[in-house]
Amino acid sequence: MSDKNSHAVYFKTLVTLSRLNAARKISLIQSLYSINLIQRHGESPVIPLASADLANINFSVVTEFPCIAFEGALLNNASFRHANIDRASFKKAKLSHADFSYTISPNKQRNCNDNDHEDGIVFREAYMYRTKFINASYISAYFGQFAMANEANFYGFKCVSCDFSDVSLIRANFTEASIQAGKLDSTTFSRANMTEACLHKSYFQTVELSDTIMTNVNGTEAEFNKCVFSGAYLVNSSFNQVKIIQSSMLKVNLTDADLSKSNLTKVIFISADLHYVNM
Repeated sequence: MSDKNSHAVYFKTLVTLSRLNAARKISLIQSLYSINLIQRHGESPVIPLASADLANINFSVVTEFPCIAFEGALLNNASFRHANIDRASFKKAKLSHADFSYTISPNKQRNCNDNDHEDGIVFREAYMYRTKFINASYISAYFGQFAMANEANFYGFKCVSCDFSDVSLIRANFTEASIQAGKLDSTTFSRANMTEACLHKSYFQTVELSDTIMTNVNGTEAEFNKCVFSGAYLVNSSFNQVKIIQSSMLKVNLTDADLSKSNLTKVIFISADLHYVNM
């Protein structure tokens, strides 16, 4: 399709969507998806959905959306509960109050036909204020590059090979979440802002937390195994009864942190600020 025709189809799609009710919007999206027009293809899908108004729509009724490209779409208050969104892209999408609870992205889909190095589900630069990821399960997920997920709910979230670098996660809830590195891919929260986040009973395995802001975090009963906290800022955080195993604390600021009743096994503290730490 020529650039001229592609732009014409794109604008016609936006106009059509703006005139449809929720049920018909879903039908149109299903139709475009069934003929491979809104899947990830190289730099962009055949028909981009950027700026398409898909807010308040319940996509849970569809259940299968592997490789779909919702990049830049307006999806505030939309629901994808229980859907298979394997390797979908929500880059730059507006996802405030959207619901991704129980969604899966097992990274098994291999027919996305894109050349993107992001071989997994993508949320880069998305706006995810109070978005729900309750009990979602992803393998290879990209949230990094300045996405905003303040007060997002990741309760019970499971992710292997996740990139949360540079993400704003202020007051996000990671209670009972399980975050791990993959066999080949790392998992990172480097430079993320996790101020006042809740990590109660969460599990972090081989995770990079370098230069992460974790002020006033509730990390009670959490476990960190083989993690790197280089330059992390954990001032006034509560890690009561936490387990930190074989981890590195290089130049970490733990001023006024609570590490009482904690299990610190083979933890290396180098040039760490331990003023007023309760251990």
